[in-house]
Order: sequence, then C-alpha cells, then structure tokens
Amino acid sequence: MKKRLTAVLASVITISLIASTACKKKEKRSNPDVSVGKDYFPEITFTIQDMDGNSIDESVFSLHKLTMINFWEPWCGPCINEMPDLQKLYKDYEQQGFYIIGVYSSTDMKDDVKNIIKNAGITYPIATYDSAFDRFQTGVVPTTIFVDEHGWILPLAASDQDKMFVGAGTYEDWAGLIGTYLLYEEREDAAA
Repeated sequence: MKKRLTAVLASVITISLIASTACKKKEKRSNPDVSVGKDYFPEITFTIQDMDGNSIDESVFSLHKLTMINFWEPWCGPCINEMPDLQKLYKDYEQQGFYIIGVYSSTDMKDDVKNIIKNAGITYPIATYDSAFDRFQTGVVPTTIFVDEHGWILPLAASDQDKMFVGAGTYEDWAGLIGTYLLYEEREDAAA
C-alpha cells in the first residue's frame, strides 16, 4: 500500500511539476542586485559559512542543475536519520548536476554537528543559517527546498505555494523527485 501511495504521489508531483515549471519559466524574474549569467535571476540571496569557514552564496545555483537545501537541526532525530540517504543521493546524482547544502541554526551545537557529519560520512556542505531563509521556516525540521540552475525555487506541486517539503524523506522518495527535476531540466536544455 505504501509503495502504491508513493508511486501515485510521485506521478502527481511529476505532472504538476512539469506543468507548473513550464509556466514559471515563461515568467522573467529579475533581481538587479545579482546576475551571474544569462537567465540567472535567483529568488533568494544569501551568504552562509560552511563548517570550514568557506562562504557559500546564491551563485552556487548557477553551477548545478539542481540544488537541494535541507534545513535540519542536530537535536532532530529524523534529520540525522535521513542524512545517510542524502549523502548517497549526493554521490549518486552529483555527476548529473545535483548538489546539496545542509543548513542548521543551532550554532551553539557546533561540536554536535561536527560529530554528526563525521559519523554519517557527510561530504556535502553543511552551513550555518542566514536570515534570508526565514521564509522557509515551517516550525518543523527537516524542511527541504529545491532550486534550479537559474536560481528559481521549484514547486513541489501545481500550487506555487507548495515549494517546501516538510519532514524527512527516504532515498527512494528523494531519488524520484530529483530524477524528475533533472529529467525536466535536460528536456528544457535540449529544447533551447
């Protein structure tokens, strides 16, 4: 039953995503403060620091076809439990242009974060929170958003209001969604 529900949900999301994204790509979004390249108009601008002190900003979107931003906290069991799956996704889809940024706000727990990263074998960047992410705060972690290479936050359903995935996902759930996004981006690139 769970597999059937997951398959139905994936189909609905796929159809909704394609229809909604196609409409969105026709809109020209602009942010005069940031311009990395042709058709690059990020919906969100930020500067965050990873665990090594390196800066990450919205220009990272232009370097990857799809970026997942996963908001999590070191005290959150479901967040920590999904991290090995996220790491596997990162490795499995990295060559196809997929990227992950993990973002946490409990800066007083930096030692705990380092231990979690080490124990889970995380190689994707983990960074501290920026107030630019306030609009994605749902009161629940993990919460995840996806951003395309143009800096546009991708919808998860036909409704543009539904741009956040609240809760943990399995490898299979995320892989289905990531595959759909990447396949759609490939089709868009081929059509251009």
